[in-house]
Amino acid sequence: MIRDSLQNKCMANRKHLSQSRMNEKGDNMTIESMKGSVFFIDDQTEGLMAAIPNTDNARTYQCEIGTCDNPVCTCMVLYLSFTPLDPADRKAPGFPYRVDLDIDRKELAYKDESEVPKEHLAFAKLLLSNMDETDYQILHMVHFAYKHEQTEAASFDAIDAVFDFDMVENQGAMYAYSEVLPYGEMLRTEMNGRDCIVFDQYCLKSKCSCKTATLSFVQEGGKTDPDSKELFAVEADYQKKRWAVVESIGIEADLPAARSAMEATFPDLYKRLRSRHTRLRNIYANCKKKHFKQQPIKQEATLQKVGRNDPCPCGSGKKYKKCCM
Repeated sequence: MIRDSLQNKCMANRKHLSQSRMNEKGDNMTIESMKGSVFFIDDQTEGLMAAIPNTDNARTYQCEIGTCDNPVCTCMVLYLSFTPLDPADRKAPGFPYRVDLDIDRKELAYKDESEVPKEHLAFAKLLLSNMDETDYQILHMVHFAYKHEQTEAASFDAIDAVFDFDMVENQGAMYAYSEVLPYGEMLRTEMNGRDCIVFDQYCLKSKCSCKTATLSFVQEGGKTDPDSKELFAVEADYQKKRWAVVESIGIEADLPAARSAMEATFPDLYKRLRSRHTRLRNIYANCKKKHFKQQPIKQEATLQKVGRNDPCPCGSGKKYKKCCM
């Protein structure tokens, strides 16, 4: 069963990731070519740098980043560490400065600012006051790249995703790869002049051995029309390499064009779909083992009929008709 509102569910996950993927489509902009008021990428080291003005001039810092440890967590908090590039500047107290920054809300994300050293908090507020939109775009890209590597390196038993087990087991609900792994590889292709995101959905039912992927083609929004549009869905059997139309939504499904585009973009398409299906199955099975408890079947209590001349159930020893009847 195809999940309802797939576009809404997956695009919601993707909403806060869109800026981090700007370099792939649309603006032809790479993170290396971007320079914000504060952040930029060093040409030689390819590392994240920051130039923050002080009273005299701009002091340059080398930045290290971190995120939460959960590969599927979509919080947008970056843990930034700033070390002055000039060794002479490292004599000042408090280095390296630590800044916890929510790049979606554009605010500091310390759990308790009262526990943050005053030098760090002053530095964090100075940083925040100097950042512009390009700085946040750069940090979105850096955040996604970090979480993507984290996701790809994680074993299936380290990923604690959320599933509706009853829907999967009893109603055949399917899950998209990007719905389970929001920082995993997104499938993209160009079809009939349209730049498309392809959401690959899979059956995860425990006893099902199907070898198919349902591919939903969604046209990406552009500068003139920023809204994405779901086009149609097809089914690809990655073992037998057979394709079939599932449903047309925005336009009439063009099965030959969809197949040709995907096979040209991904020469290893069928191997890739098999690998993604297997990974989701392993994640699902592990999460189901940890979290799903089969509800016991409720049985109605059966009451034994007591005859008039039978011993009374109350235990008095009298006949039922002369006791509790």
